[in-house]
Amino acid sequence: MKPLAGLNILDFSTLLPGPWATAQLQSMGAQVTRIESPTHPDLLRAYPNTFAQLNGEKNTLVLDLKDSTSIATIKQQLRDVDILLEQFRPGVMQRLGLGYDALKAEFPQLIYCSLTGYGQTGPLAMQAGHDINYQAMAGLASYNGAATPVTTAVQIGDIAGGSYPAMVAILAAVIERQQTGFGQHIDIAMADGALALNTLTAPEVLAGQPNPKACSNLLNGGSFYDYYETADQQWLAVGALEPKFFNALCQALGKPGWVSRFADYSDANQQSLKSDLRALFLQRTQQAWLSILNDECCVTPVLNLADALRHPQFVERGVVRVDDQGKQYLNVPIRFHAEQDSTG
Repeated sequence: MKPLAGLNILDFSTLLPGPWATAQLQSMGAQVTRIESPTHPDLLRAYPNTFAQLNGEKNTLVLDLKDSTSIATIKQQLRDVDILLEQFRPGVMQRLGLGYDALKAEFPQLIYCSLTGYGQTGPLAMQAGHDINYQAMAGLASYNGAATPVTTAVQIGDIAGGSYPAMVAILAAVIERQQTGFGQHIDIAMADGALALNTLTAPEVLAGQPNPKACSNLLNGGSFYDYYETADQQWLAVGALEPKFFNALCQALGKPGWVSRFADYSDANQQSLKSDLRALFLQRTQQAWLSILNDECCVTPVLNLADALRHPQFVERGVVRVDDQGKQYLNVPIRFHAEQDSTG
């Protein structure tokens, strides 16, 4: 099932946020043509497997955007394009004659998405940045980690703050265009998207509560909701937040007396509970604990990436797809059940 079949995208982005968004849209049926500079190629070409994941199945046009003939070629392409995504700093596309205002009169149906670090407006609009900067500016780094901020293993600002909002906004604009016949300019800032991820904490701060700190709340290490090492230097993730799950955990651990400790959210109790859990989990191997714990305990192993990719759960879910040449890629993380129904 390819629900986006028939949509054509012209992609001016490089690196991760824009290419990831258009790759996901392509996986759902859209046709993507990427524009790449002959003199400043995408830096991700230094990582061929990653580059192939993001761009390997897209059409590519190598064009010098400072050449007027290239601009003419792009405008020729735009006759059949539904969506344009660009990731330059504000003003760059305008100087090339490819800004939204310059194109909308000729291509009123065009959905034009500008994906930048800080958006098209504001005092930081022209400032350079990367994922670490967007997380820092959005307050995420201030309470992620322990004593000091830590870098995250995945690009939260780029993908969760940029790629996903861009995809949602583009598809919303497609629906609106079906009703009105007109496209529009979408302004996505990765810093905005990262700030919006403070879903559980920002409302408290806005209401006058103190700023969250590292290891200070229920979900960032301030409670027993945490990672625990096992006897074989492996780790378990314990997420038994609700009373019924915590009760199941205590029963499975052979510690029914610990159930009463759940309701006390004082720091002293939570740290004492964590200390007891640490000592207990160190007594057995990861696999030994997993054989004891049941589905209601909210406990999972901490898998390395290779093990995650071949775990039966993700294999069943089809998280990896194989192209005609046998190359493996991460699949789009969306399942359309009509597709399964149509194949029996």
